[in-house]
Amino acid sequence: MLGSAAQPDKCGVCGGDGSSCQRVFGMFEDSQVNVGYQKIIEIPVGATKINVTEVARSRNYLALRSRSGRSIINGNWAIDRPGKYEAAGTTFMYKRPTETSGESFYAEGPTTESLVVYMIFQQDNPGIHYEFVLPVEKPAHPPQNSHHPAQSYGSVATGGLREVSALASSPVVTHRGNVGPYPVNAGGAHHGSAGPHHGNAGPHHGNAGPHHGNAGPHHGSAGTHHGSAGTHHGNAGTHQGSPVVSRARGGQRDRRLQVYHTDPEEDPVQPQPVYHWTSQRTTECSVSCGKGFQYPIFDCVAQDTQELVPSGHCDTASKPASVAEACNTHACPAFWSVGAWSQCSKTCGRGIHNRQVLCRQAYANRTVTVHHHSCGHLEKPNATQPCEARACTHWQIQTDWESCSVPCGVGQRKRGIRCVSNQGNVVGEGECSAKQKPTDSETCDMGPCVKTWFYTDWSSKCSVECGIGVQKRSVLCLTNYINDRSPEGCEGPRPPETRACTRPHCQRQVRWYTSPWNQCPVQCGNGTQNRDLICVVKLGNNFTVTAPADCAHLDKPPSVQPCSAGPCGARWFITGWSECSKSCMGGVQVREVRCLDDAGFPSSLCDVAEKPSDQRVCHSHPCIPDLDENCKDKHYNCPVVVQARLCVYSYYKMVCCASCTHAERRATDPRHHGVSGRRGGA
Repeated sequence: MLGSAAQPDKCGVCGGDGSSCQRVFGMFEDSQVNVGYQKIIEIPVGATKINVTEVARSRNYLALRSRSGRSIINGNWAIDRPGKYEAAGTTFMYKRPTETSGESFYAEGPTTESLVVYMIFQQDNPGIHYEFVLPVEKPAHPPQNSHHPAQSYGSVATGGLREVSALASSPVVTHRGNVGPYPVNAGGAHHGSAGPHHGNAGPHHGNAGPHHGNAGPHHGSAGTHHGSAGTHHGNAGTHQGSPVVSRARGGQRDRRLQVYHTDPEEDPVQPQPVYHWTSQRTTECSVSCGKGFQYPIFDCVAQDTQELVPSGHCDTASKPASVAEACNTHACPAFWSVGAWSQCSKTCGRGIHNRQVLCRQAYANRTVTVHHHSCGHLEKPNATQPCEARACTHWQIQTDWESCSVPCGVGQRKRGIRCVSNQGNVVGEGECSAKQKPTDSETCDMGPCVKTWFYTDWSSKCSVECGIGVQKRSVLCLTNYINDRSPEGCEGPRPPETRACTRPHCQRQVRWYTSPWNQCPVQCGNGTQNRDLICVVKLGNNFTVTAPADCAHLDKPPSVQPCSAGPCGARWFITGWSECSKSCMGGVQVREVRCLDDAGFPSSLCDVAEKPSDQRVCHSHPCIPDLDENCKDKHYNCPVVVQARLCVYSYYKMVCCASCTHAERRATDPRHHGVSGRRGGA
């Protein structure tokens, strides 16, 4: 019901108080177990929430079968895969060991038949926990007879039925836990179908036997003295309707049984009973396979009824001695025996542990090695496993090769090498092998050195404040590597040292126009420099020469002045840009930048912050189709031909076809107009 505060109890009853069932649990801790199948616990009909778990991981296996002997999990010496198994009206979930627990299986229930839990032991028992829930059967309350208020009666004409207690034998293995009022067979000498009085195998079995049952000595569906027509019951009993005195048998667990009862005055005279020792059952075999021993169990019985009585009724001195008998002489199933792990196969890095894995078989308290096919039904343990003693180290190339130290000729180039561990951590170089270290420097040949023009940037100021003026720069002929200041030998025309510059927004005015001063006739020291003077009329960007008289009202600038070459100081000199390293998809152009003093010698006095760049990206446009295979450069100096703009001549265009064609395509590409324009202006 929605909103109800009721909760299901442990028995699954909504709003119940837990009285309709009882939890049965315990721990099988017997460590003295032998190799092979060992019975652990019997699960009765109607059990729910069944959970059997090995408390620690081991090489043992849980097994489950029905009371009738039908295998459900891991029967017939075959190991099943983990998963779901249908049996006894429910589903068992079988799980293999984990890191924290061993084998286990679980079922919600209820079961429709009795089940027996076994363990296939191959090593010492780490402990097995079991638990399940059983329903509590509430006894009926028949009407009370006034003559016998302490007894209950049935409706049988010759006598009534009453309930008495009988106790079954205690198990011999070690179990801990609470099993409540429901007897649980736990692998003892008198459990299941192993006792001499169980099922249909006892000497008094059948429909008239006094000791009929399926679950141990002297008990069955309703306990001792029960059957379709027991000794004191039904139409086949010797003393039908005669009274029977109910007794609690010492050393047995409580069970419920039903016997006939009649009035005392109808009891015939009973003769003095005679008792004697008899052996109709034996202890369980000490081992499940490989030859063990079992001993007969002597019970005291009444000679006339063959009913079990307390042992005090028989003469202790006449009790026969228990003589061992061989049992389970068949060989035990083979099992895998593993040795200790060896040391790691490598002193560093990943290696392998090895161990010996043998198929062995036990017989008569000793084991022998057998062919591995005998263990084919079992999962073979790993004979190897990976290991890693410590991390190894190796050399790692940190960076690619740097640019060559010189623009031409033979130089050096370097790259970064470091010592790292397998995890990528940088360690000292002493941790890596010096013999295996890759080279971190090598020579590089940038080709022969040639002379080329070096020049400074254009001056930042125009020579006039309004109109068209002049900008200047310095030009030198130098090699790009060798310290040679000779002005001869540079190929191509000398780059211009002046260019026009414009200052807009002029008003009409008359003024003296002075030409730039002629270069001081000396490179250093004092001299005299001249310049031209003209009177001009300026209107916007237009200049008109007029008569000197029109400027007579103005102060005439001097046309001669002293000059001093003096120390010019260190300045940055640059070469022209090299050819692009790629014709498309982004290349690199380089030039050499040097700091030179007044005499043209290298100097370290230039301002580093003003140093022009020596590298730039070029030809970033997509690649154009390849040239015709016949269009090739036939002269080694074709880049200079292109730089000198000699491709307009048919001869150079023929001998430097590839270079000239590329230059022509770059010139027509609008993405290079800015670059071409600057070079053209130079």
